[in-house]
Amino acid sequence: MKKEAGAARGARGGGGPAGRVASSRGGRARSGPRVPPAASQPPAFAPADPEDATAAARALWFVLLALALARAALAFVPGMWWWGANTLRFVAPAWGWTLWAVAAAMLIPSVARAATPVFSRGGDALVAHPALVALAGAAIAFLVWSLPDRLYFVGDFMMRLGSALGRVPPENVFPQATPLDLLLHYQLPVWMRSQLAVEPLITERALGAIKAALLAGLGVAYARALRLNGGAALAAAAIVIFGGYLGLFTGFGKALGELVVITAGIGVCAMWMVLEGRGVLPMGVTLALGILLHRSGALLLVPAAVAWVAWFRRFGGGGRWKRWDVALALALPAGALAFAMPRMLATFTGTDREHLALGSAAQGGAGLAGMLTALVSRVHLADALDHVLLLSPLAVALPFVAVPLLRHARRRPDAAVAAAFALIATLTILLVHPRQGELRDWDVFAPSAVALSLALAWVVGETVRAAPRHAWLAPAVVCAALAPAVVWIGQGTDVPRGVARVRAYLIEEPRRADPERAQLWAWLGVRHMADQRREAAAEAYREAAAIAPSPRFLVEWAISEMDLGHTREAQAILLRAAARGPNMAGVWLTLAKITADLGEVEDARRYARRGLELDPKNRAAADLLRKLGSADSLAAAPMRNPAR
Repeated sequence: MKKEAGAARGARGGGGPAGRVASSRGGRARSGPRVPPAASQPPAFAPADPEDATAAARALWFVLLALALARAALAFVPGMWWWGANTLRFVAPAWGWTLWAVAAAMLIPSVARAATPVFSRGGDALVAHPALVALAGAAIAFLVWSLPDRLYFVGDFMMRLGSALGRVPPENVFPQATPLDLLLHYQLPVWMRSQLAVEPLITERALGAIKAALLAGLGVAYARALRLNGGAALAAAAIVIFGGYLGLFTGFGKALGELVVITAGIGVCAMWMVLEGRGVLPMGVTLALGILLHRSGALLLVPAAVAWVAWFRRFGGGGRWKRWDVALALALPAGALAFAMPRMLATFTGTDREHLALGSAAQGGAGLAGMLTALVSRVHLADALDHVLLLSPLAVALPFVAVPLLRHARRRPDAAVAAAFALIATLTILLVHPRQGELRDWDVFAPSAVALSLALAWVVGETVRAAPRHAWLAPAVVCAALAPAVVWIGQGTDVPRGVARVRAYLIEEPRRADPERAQLWAWLGVRHMADQRREAAAEAYREAAAIAPSPRFLVEWAISEMDLGHTREAQAILLRAAARGPNMAGVWLTLAKITADLGEVEDARRYARRGLELDPKNRAAADLLRKLGSADSLAAAPMRNPAR
């Protein structure tokens, strides 16, 4: 403990070499080359025991090796149990296997040792020179810009884009969105389109590139905050930067993308606070923004609270807690929480309650017992692991590497912060069941994946710092994080392979719940229609309607049959839709048009009148009636039930 306390005093400016040099000659530092800040400051605490760090390093290498072998094997294994790790199966071989081979080569100790000096110098340069950080940010921004999402599969991508294009009112499809979310992802794209003729998708891609650059800068800042240098700094930064969450920056417009950056920012501010005593105001501002952006931002209160407690214990003496910046840093998130609380509560008792209940419904249970059954089900646990493998590619190593370091970390405030991030991430991934399914709604877990990456970066940084003999692990970690993340975001540009992945998820084991399957078949129908694959679209809509014969799916199926020239089949399908949704004006109008095309004028008139009854302001129905030669009032012959 004395050793740790001395290191901590040195880190605050008095005990380390940099502090002694600065205190000599009247407080002036000696002239000479500028030493990188991260390299000039000793660790805030004594490094871990070398034997413990060596055990952690060995565990890390074994996990990296197992991950590499698993990703290679799953490229040839049918089934979608491990959809988070089988991305090599659905990418162009030259692209995916080249990246995999580079990462695998770095797991050979002799190869990694040969590359270690280059990675070490790169890490030192990155933490020392802001220009290089800006260059790294530009490179990551270029990466996501050059790999745009053309699949439009994740979350409510299509609805968000349609809303910005003026096709769908935002309050109809995402009423839970916060004002700040709507400002960034609705009002801004609409303004850019109307004033500057910039399409909403281009606006979202530009915003994504900016967020990617910010994430890169925060990854480096996190390594600096941990006082890492060399390969350890590069490895920690790479873990934070290269996650599957980069896929949110390739065109998807939703506040969860900003929350990814906010989560990384909270990580940086928390480490500043507990290790250096600074960053309280940036913490307050960043936390307030996270709460205002998305309701999930409230989860960041947990690591922030841990950081505040540690700050008060280590640096709050001498009346520092009375400063104006401390008061403001506490008041900002409190005010943001008070402002957002009514909307949060409404969403938690509505949409988010459904997120928690879906799992129990899928398992055939109800209430708390059903939720617990769903929590430990084989499929759900596999899906939770898949989210980790997809979004934070190395985070499965966290428990194996952290266990040898527990003795060293149990009293360290920075370790407590890392543990808090891991806790909120684990609970979120285990408890939430997305409404549109695990494969499609992976965006829900992106901020949690960043939290896992922050925890893992701390563990890996401590391991490499305390086990210099295993410094060659740094190149292996960098490449092992980079390869799967880049392969994943590149998959979004390849529509045929992306569609094949969704189809495999539908038809291969494990069998998914009917509501999820119906939604995915319907999405395939939309995707095939956009690609002018009419027969495939009709097949997909047929499957969706067979699982869940809702009026919506039946109408979409009927329209796809019409596109194939199957008018009589489309009429029969629409009659089923009208029977299931007798109060849907659009169904009756579509049925009237098809019936008129078949020459059955009297029936077409009845269907058009029914549509006009339900929607008296529907000009299309009135025009159709006029074309059919009917000027009758709505008190014409009574309707017959078409289903009879």
